[in-house]
Amino acid sequence: MQATTSLPSGYVKRGTVNITKSPGLFILLNLLGVVVLLAAGALFIQLGYALRPDDMDAMLLNLSGGGNFVPGLLALLAVLVVMVVVHEAIHGFFFWLYTRARPAFGVGAGYAYAAAPGWYLPRNQYLLVGISPLLVITLVGALLLAVVPAALLLPVLALMIVNASGAVGDLAVVAWLLTLPRETLASDDGDAVTVYVPRMK
Repeated sequence: MQATTSLPSGYVKRGTVNITKSPGLFILLNLLGVVVLLAAGALFIQLGYALRPDDMDAMLLNLSGGGNFVPGLLALLAVLVVMVVVHEAIHGFFFWLYTRARPAFGVGAGYAYAAAPGWYLPRNQYLLVGISPLLVITLVGALLLAVVPAALLLPVLALMIVNASGAVGDLAVVAWLLTLPRETLASDDGDAVTVYVPRMK
């Protein structure tokens, strides 16, 4: 199956995920995001130690030394902005790859998005769209950890950790899609993901 702008005959709506209309889901995803933030932090710090033990010791010693926190906070803010832009750009690239149409980008209350309004993507294509930022940023980040100057270890780690936490919503949709038939089609308009399945499936 290929992405299409026309819903095939015989398909019916199975359900919609819309965090703007589900405050409980929004809160739950944010709580899960904190859990993933802590878990990803522990995992990626261990990866850093496996690759660069001496540099990691020096970095953490420097962090624990106190001092002026303003530069660190500004750097963290910059990492957050970069993470959001790169994360959504990767989503957008895969939307474009499957539709050959320019994706839509936007910002909502507490979230950013890339979307392909008016398109219906086969389940397996949408799974890759959903998981791609976590995979790409984690893999590239792991490679960078091995080669970047010691001064850049912290920004790379922060980018990987915050991206993993920010991917919680993507992972929730991916997990939902995995419970649906392979023939499922997904439509993403930015605020909501709606899925359609063949009748009787």
